[in-house]
Amino acid sequence: MLGPDEHLRLDVLGHEIVGVVPDLQQEIAQPSDAVVRLRFVMSNRLLVSARRSPVHSVEIDRRAIEAGKRFPTAVSLLDAVIDQFADAIGRMTDRLGNEIDGIEDIVMRDEPSDHRPRIGHIRL
Repeated sequence: MLGPDEHLRLDVLGHEIVGVVPDLQQEIAQPSDAVVRLRFVMSNRLLVSARRSPVHSVEIDRRAIEAGKRFPTAVSLLDAVIDQFADAIGRMTDRLGNEIDGIEDIVMRDEPSDHRPRIGHIRL
């Protein structure tokens, strides 16, 4: 689970599922734009994860569990983690799209400005 493999995968080994899925690195108050890997082993009633840095989706679901939310199976918890990641990517895509639209508006008006640093950050 702590190996160097960065490839996304899901493998069924007997009654367990082993996987590496993407998530966003969790900063103190919000997710960053950095995509990291969440490694896990899952059985019918247990999900054990390993990661090199805090991850956003697991943190959101951990808070939900502390607030009383229950997941009937390990698969439902994994589904919630993946849904949180998809939602975060959707929000990031909207934000980056709006930023690009703003830069394009300035470029189309021929206003003198250097937006290369902002565009470079978006392209990363």
